[in-house]
Amino acid sequence: MFWREDSREVYVLHDDHTWRAFNDTWQEGQLEDDPNLTVPPGLFQPKRGFGKVWREELGGPASQIGWAVEEERGFTGVVQAFGGGIIFGSDLGPAYVLYADGSWEPQ
Repeated sequence: MFWREDSREVYVLHDDHTWRAFNDTWQEGQLEDDPNLTVPPGLFQPKRGFGKVWREELGGPASQIGWAVEEERGFTGVVQAFGGGIIFGSDLGPAYVLYADGSWEPQ
């Protein structure tokens, strides 16, 4: 999952190389996570905007992406739109190309 501060969107990249974008509707003062969920050892519950999308749009623990495998972290990156989609890049790892047809690939 990636969050774009400028557009307040959450991008969800699935293992089958499809992706979806959701509006980030989480607001300060709302619960950051669901205290009623029991997180399996070694995994994490998505929080704030990620958590809201995960629970309300994707189905929470039963979702295709399942539990988070690490805590969320911020980073500074670049986003470049092009005729066929957008590219996310940073110095933390590969760039990701999200195509307008709903597919993605690392670069």
